[in-house]
Amino acid sequence: MDADITIRHERPAEYRHVESIIRQAFYNLYIPGCVEHYLAHVMRSHADFIPELDFVAERNGAVIGSIMYTKASLISEDGAAVPAARSDRCASRRNVSAADTAPRLSSTHCAALQNSAMRQS
Repeated sequence: MDADITIRHERPAEYRHVESIIRQAFYNLYIPGCVEHYLAHVMRSHADFIPELDFVAERNGAVIGSIMYTKASLISEDGAAVPAARSDRCASRRNVSAADTAPRLSSTHCAALQNSAMRQS
């Protein structure tokens, strides 16, 4: 039986490992290779990065997934700001309920988190 998954803030000592998990989750998924792990690396030092919304998923003491957020704006073709919609809560199929996932996760990031968790099982 799988152990419970814990969602907690990412620690600086885990950055490189998290980038490796992201690379594994996205490698050859949409294009040959991937850049998502580099994006995560760059995002952490960007002014729009929200460190309070930088989380990892942990199982049995090992980091198995990640989710990060940045500030974002949607601008229409006429230059007007468009409000962004919030994503529904996401739960992994591996013993994590929606109540356990405090942050709201996009379906793309949930799929990547699940894909990463399954690859590490």
